[in-house]
Amino acid sequence: MLESSLILLVVLLATYEVINRCLTTLIYMDDGAIDHGVPVPLHDCPEDVWASYIIVQREQYLRERKLNLGSEYETDKVRWDGILEREWLIMAERLSSGIGVDDSIRDQMGEDFFEAGVLEAEAHQVAAEFHEIFWQEKLIPFVYYEDFLMLAHQGIFRLDEFALDKGRKWEKKVRELLTSYDYETVGYITILEEVYLHVIKK
Repeated sequence: MLESSLILLVVLLATYEVINRCLTTLIYMDDGAIDHGVPVPLHDCPEDVWASYIIVQREQYLRERKLNLGSEYETDKVRWDGILEREWLIMAERLSSGIGVDDSIRDQMGEDFFEAGVLEAEAHQVAAEFHEIFWQEKLIPFVYYEDFLMLAHQGIFRLDEFALDKGRKWEKKVRELLTSYDYETVGYITILEEVYLHVIKK
């Protein structure tokens, strides 16, 4: 986690230097490409358009996630900051491939700027990054509720069976959410006195 945070910090600092070096003027986009009139660089420096876009998206993503978490975030900021940074790294990779990028930004950057046809490959990569636990003589992926919610919402969650740590969430609500993404619970998995939901694809 520390290594990822350091890498992210270096990237952000480098991005800031690029923007300062190449730009002297900012304009406010009025075509809705970025919400709330966030300033983006002039069109003659596409790399800076992208750098500014990524910075804005990160700040907006983290702000909205913290607001959604509410008091739960306040009770354990250190843990949640780590989870949110991990979420953002996944989001940043998707954006760099052109997935979920605003249309006007895609037009400015050009399709060659993004990697083509990466959604399925990324989905498999994301799935492979989950830790696995040994249960009933087999390995099963271990997923935190927050990771499932984020990845399922983005349409890149591909696991057919996993152990879900619901945290402090009300089990009934978690089951309803799983059902909305075509998953169901079929029992419980107990590891070292901790109880998790056993989830499978319908």
